[in-house]
Amino acid sequence: PVEGRYRLTRACLEALAAAANPFSLITRGPMIVRDLDVLQTAASRADVSVNFSVPTLDRDVWRTTEPGTAPPRQRLRALKTLVDGGIKAGVGMAPILPGLSDRPEQLEAVVSAAREAGATHIWANVLNLRPGTREHFLEHLARDWPEERERYEQLYAGRAYLRGPE
Repeated sequence: PVEGRYRLTRACLEALAAAANPFSLITRGPMIVRDLDVLQTAASRADVSVNFSVPTLDRDVWRTTEPGTAPPRQRLRALKTLVDGGIKAGVGMAPILPGLSDRPEQLEAVVSAAREAGATHIWANVLNLRPGTREHFLEHLARDWPEERERYEQLYAGRAYLRGPE
């Protein structure tokens, strides 16, 4: 809501474009399409890319883990608009949630949708639980998926990242 009112991102993009400074953005918001003209100017002067966070297309997982955000398919439509406008735009599949959004068919759905939208790149990362994030995430996990709490505590016992085998 603050971005919609104050347009802080546009002013930052204009400053980066004026300085011919390369940059990459990560967003969940399709509102970035309103700044296509500034992104095009910046991209004509330096390396510019936009990454849309699309960790899942599963409606239940999205609604539970990203309340108040734009639906993933809306983000993909915005990605297509940017790519059609000449901007490198891709998908960041993160965080992938063990047992919730990591099934092969869920991951394949995101990759296929990203390809269909014209994504120029894709990257992925599994959930990490650093201090601060850990407490918040586990509290919500206990509320929304109580059956997963114990497994997550074992998977992330004493560490922020999964072990190699996981």
